[in-house]
Amino acid sequence: MSCRNGLFGAPAAGCAFGAAPPMMKQAVAYVAAPAENSLSAEFTIGKPSAIPSDGAEHKVTIGVVDLTPQLIHECVPSKNTSAFLTATAINSSAFSFLSGASSVYLNNSFVAKAAIFQTTMKNVSPGERFSCCLGVDAALRIEYKPVKKYHEQVGYINKTSSVVHEQLICVKNTRAEPVLLTLKEQIPRSTDEKIKIKLVAPVVPQNEEAQNGGEGDSNSALESPKEGARLKDGILLWTVAVKGGNSADLLVKWNIEHPKEEKIEFIERH
Repeated sequence: MSCRNGLFGAPAAGCAFGAAPPMMKQAVAYVAAPAENSLSAEFTIGKPSAIPSDGAEHKVTIGVVDLTPQLIHECVPSKNTSAFLTATAINSSAFSFLSGASSVYLNNSFVAKAAIFQTTMKNVSPGERFSCCLGVDAALRIEYKPVKKYHEQVGYINKTSSVVHEQLICVKNTRAEPVLLTLKEQIPRSTDEKIKIKLVAPVVPQNEEAQNGGEGDSNSALESPKEGARLKDGILLWTVAVKGGNSADLLVKWNIEHPKEEKIEFIERH
């Protein structure tokens, strides 16, 4: 409606104003609801989606899950001196993560396509721990020195030969912050009771060696590592903390004792 202006252009008394525009409706985030099924995982999408019938693949958001991962550096220097950054986390949501390929981003940058336990697990259930590789961390420099071997003879009556292996691994952290690095080194195991193999360095506590002597649980293998050395299925897992800008020289030493007349042969099995 129109009305005359009052003093100094102010609206005249009794002039009615137009009604305020209606408030916008607040956006509602639709989240899928997981359905319990003992044989499969089902998700109910809360918001209907229009999917064209064009024969192409279309993506629908099932849910957004925020997790708190722990970053772990791992390296198998005898095979590859690169340090791989791995994120481990617990699925604290009500959703089951299905096995398959996934796109991995680190600091909003695409890293690679990865698989969440595609070979060892069908899926990740709620409350279960899982891991995901984030690629190579070039800030960690690892050098695998040539192995040193020397022979000794012990005993006067029953002479035995001893072969000592020394492997030096040099680690340099060029980052400003400390990192936790787990090195994996294969230690041979004997199939003959007359051949004895002993790990000299690093020192592995007896409880760690006995506890990890079996196959172990795939879920416990993903638990956050602690500093120290442990043996599992003939593999030395040595976790060390390297401060920012520092270097560390790690010595792996083991020896083999066998009768002098016996010949030993190394066979690598996977």
